[in-house]
Amino acid sequence: MSTRIPFLVILAIANMAFASGEVSIPKDVERFIKKREGCDHFRGEVADTNDKKRQKDIQSNIKKLCAGTDRQLNTLLKKYKGKAFIIERLSEFEPDIEAP
Repeated sequence: MSTRIPFLVILAIANMAFASGEVSIPKDVERFIKKREGCDHFRGEVADTNDKKRQKDIQSNIKKLCAGTDRQLNTLLKKYKGKAFIIERLSEFEPDIEAP
């Protein structure tokens, strides 16, 4: 338990720094997060099976927002390997969501 305390302290400081604007997220990471959060939203939506229009809309958005995000996430994780706060944020996303 004692090893977790320093990590939690560092995480709390990083969160405060981010909230105050001292830590900025690079634009490529911001764009990825926005796109991927949209992707995850539509992946979690379940349309009424009788609502064909909504099903088509959900599938269209999944295709648009999810395509390429597995590769992009992997690229960003490598690019920002030494940036703990960015890696922590990117690690919130599943690494393999696209169908083969």
